[in-house]
Amino acid sequence: MISQHLRGEKLVIAGFAGIGKTTVASKYSNVFDLESTTYEWDNAEYCHLPIERLKGLERISNPLWPQNYVDAIKSKMLEYDVLLVKSGPDILDVYDAANIPYVICYPCAEDLEVYRQRYILRGNSAEYAEKMFDSYNSKVQNWNNRPNPKIILNRGEMLETYLLNNGYVNFACQRRNHTNE
Repeated sequence: MISQHLRGEKLVIAGFAGIGKTTVASKYSNVFDLESTTYEWDNAEYCHLPIERLKGLERISNPLWPQNYVDAIKSKMLEYDVLLVKSGPDILDVYDAANIPYVICYPCAEDLEVYRQRYILRGNSAEYAEKMFDSYNSKVQNWNNRPNPKIILNRGEMLETYLLNNGYVNFACQRRNHTNE
């Protein structure tokens, strides 16, 4: 859990895929989902595809990665109360080296089948869904070995519910048209 001293401060959440990062960012003006796909990969060949369809495809890596993502995180931290970022163990090492404080958020293991179905429904490939499902235990082990605070979502809980219940977002921050910037 997040300790009381972090409440009211800027919050960077390294969140597992499918916890509702994009949804919550589209609803609240003080939250931004910094999708890593446009920073990590050269997507020029796939510009006609939605972001979720790109995940899991073989692409050319961006030579500016990960520094371009770190720079974007530091910039967005100045603008938003809650910043949602990629959570893979490799990128967490980069955040640590760049002195970016973050909280790790992931679902409880009992919800994994729900997440697998969620990936497919939002347009991810079956291969991506399986990769996320198969890597869950090793990621959780890595995350739990880190000293960072954790948000472990309960069965059926989404990130938005957690943020609402803990005062990080409220209806005063809600966007009228619910679209992300």
